[in-house]
Amino acid sequence: MNKAVQKSGILKKFWTPEETDLLKALYSNTGAGEIADRLGRSVRSVYSQGRNKEEIEAFKSNRPLIELKRNQIKLSRTIKMLEK
Repeated sequence: MNKAVQKSGILKKFWTPEETDLLKALYSNTGAGEIADRLGRSVRSVYSQGRNKEEIEAFKSNRPLIELKRNQIKLSRTIKMLEK
């Protein structure tokens, strides 16, 4: 059962584990529009939940997201350093 909450006049639907699993399975080779149609959600919601393919791959491989974020921060710092 999907719970929903009314916040600031906007109805927010929480993602169920089943929806998240389907998103993970489809995200890398299926368009966001098709996923949104299958889940009965907006394309924006699919993008928001998926964030980006790297995070979906991290979910699939069970690699901790904190490791992914650390690598992104290191890369960002390196780029800034190189731009100086």
